Amino acid sequence: MPEKNLPWRGWALVLLVFLIPFQRSYVHLFPKDVLSHAGCPYNWIKYTLFDLFFFFLLARLLLGFKNVIKKKEALALFAFLALCLLSLLFHPYATYLLPSWHLLKLFGASLLFLALLAESQNRHAPLLLRSLLTSLTFSSAVESLLAILQFFKQKSLGLKALGEGVLDAARQQGPVFEMEGGSRWLLDHLFNIKRNAAFLLRASGTFDHPNQLGLFLVAGLIALICLYLKGSRKERFVLSLLFCLIFFALCLTFSRASLFTFLISLVVMIPALGRQALPLFRLIAPVILLCALLLFPQILKRGGVLNSTLINRAADRERVLYQNHSFALIKRHPFQGVGFRNYVERLNAVSATPLEDSRPLLVHNIFLLVGSEEGLLGLFFFLALWMLVLKRAWIARRDPTAAVLGSLLLALIFYGCCDHFLLSEQQGLLLLFFILGGAALSSGAALEHTPTHPCTV
Repeated sequence: MPEKNLPWRGWALVLLVFLIPFQRSYVHLFPKDVLSHAGCPYNWIKYTLFDLFFFFLLARLLLGFKNVIKKKEALALFAFLALCLLSLLFHPYATYLLPSWHLLKLFGASLLFLALLAESQNRHAPLLLRSLLTSLTFSSAVESLLAILQFFKQKSLGLKALGEGVLDAARQQGPVFEMEGGSRWLLDHLFNIKRNAAFLLRASGTFDHPNQLGLFLVAGLIALICLYLKGSRKERFVLSLLFCLIFFALCLTFSRASLFTFLISLVVMIPALGRQALPLFRLIAPVILLCALLLFPQILKRGGVLNSTLINRAADRERVLYQNHSFALIKRHPFQGVGFRNYVERLNAVSATPLEDSRPLLVHNIFLLVGSEEGLLGLFFFLALWMLVLKRAWIARRDPTAAVLGSLLLALIFYGCCDHFLLSEQQGLLLLFFILGGAALSSGAALEHTPTHPCTV
């Protein structure tokens, strides 16, 4: 029988998931010469007040979970982490705090996956999974409220303590794009609201960039869908309102990578859900159409569905350049890579022209990033972890939650090919390993607590 009450470690995980977006980085407390050797934020030492609690909590969660090390997913993760550790030998600053700090961050985030993988064998796994999904949904709702207020105010809300950056559309501080008259949405035109601004600020919430907020909101929407499919009539009503709120905030990020990730998840999950997808379709389709109508001029000005503006096309060319550099690094160092967190320092070795230290030079592809830094063997184990969790979700696909989370994990491959957030930032690392762990937990709970019978799908 499933447990009705969570143990303390379950509530601690629920709190951890809720606090993923609210982590302020205290990078300024270190001397500037220690922060970076290449001027790129990828090499900054960032830490949060939550780190100490985070590491203590997850280390405590793993005590007594000896069976988890026998699982294939855990072995693939251990192999990947071991290669990251060995690759420090190739780092020019291996004796500095810099690479060791980043490795510690990676190890800490991976503990979240191991903890969820271990919990999949316990009796309270279904209750824990539902509690985690609820926590992520409400965290996304809170973040959505902040993002919406931020967008309509067109400047930061003064929530520096929660990690919000300094944003101001009038001063072009933050991610902005040109918008004649500063129109924010369709109602500004209908009610003849004029703003003395030529730029429009994209919502970032407490994240560093709208693309990062967008992915977190996508994860929140997927968690909401899992709850919606198994919810009562009253619960579905509340979740429907939250869906409208979160999806509207997602649109205000104007993040194509995040929107496509969500749409790919829908395309994958709907056939897997079968008839269960019908009420879901009746919820999602009108909301998408309404948001597209309200923000149609802004979406076009941002570049539409594809990158149609000169600025966006220039950014795409820059990303292709960095991908070519990554392939060159992999070709030069196919087995050992260039070293963990050593990507930026080695770029000039394969670039035809010297690269500026002040520009973000990190490739927007986590798979090329892993292949460049840890070599093809590191990339193999990284992909093996991903595929093993997907296999678990596929086996348990008759369970709606496992099918939906598996679809998100599959769509996350697309996002990983568009952005480095999942590996370059602590929030991204936590989100990545939570999604991996959540998919493993849902499939484990479904297989462990549901009677087996032949699959007819």
